[in-house]
Amino acid sequence: MKRPSIILIFFLGFLTANAQVDLNAGLIAFYPFDGNANDASGNNMHGIFRNGVQLTTDRFGRPNAACYFDGFDDFIEINDNGFLSPKAVTVVAMINTIVATPQTIVGKIGYSNGFAATYHLGINYDVQAGYFFGVTPYSASCTQQYPYDPSNPFAKTTSNFSTNQWHCLVGTFEDSVLKIFVDG
Repeated sequence: MKRPSIILIFFLGFLTANAQVDLNAGLIAFYPFDGNANDASGNNMHGIFRNGVQLTTDRFGRPNAACYFDGFDDFIEINDNGFLSPKAVTVVAMINTIVATPQTIVGKIGYSNGFAATYHLGINYDVQAGYFFGVTPYSASCTQQYPYDPSNPFAKTTSNFSTNQWHCLVGTFEDSVLKIFVDG
């Protein structure tokens, strides 16, 4: 099983539709993967490659500017200092997956066993065919375990996705409203 190459950007809240938008307003973390998993936002939310994450070529052909996950146990660990639990969140990821199996793209997930997501952007989980984004309505730590509930609402696409192509995924949550956008 292979996982997608991912470039991640985390935002708090939403951007307004002004002529000029400050993309750094509310920015929690930005990972350009320019040779490492360091946060370029200035918030020091640096990541650590775990279990063999490899740097690879990104969608523009730049070497060491995206991450390749083997689909088995690779992930990037980021220690939460409270910034990763906002009341409103927008998660953006550029992905290129080579298989259509269930995959986590971005999430605040209990790393010890993969359960208990505070927010979760992924592909093809159980009844969530295609891309999906969801949040867990709990304020407790992500390490506290919550059972998976297929009736928990997710924002999801209505059809499956394509493999071997770059896609821009955006999941948003604000005022109890979930949305997901694919390529636009």
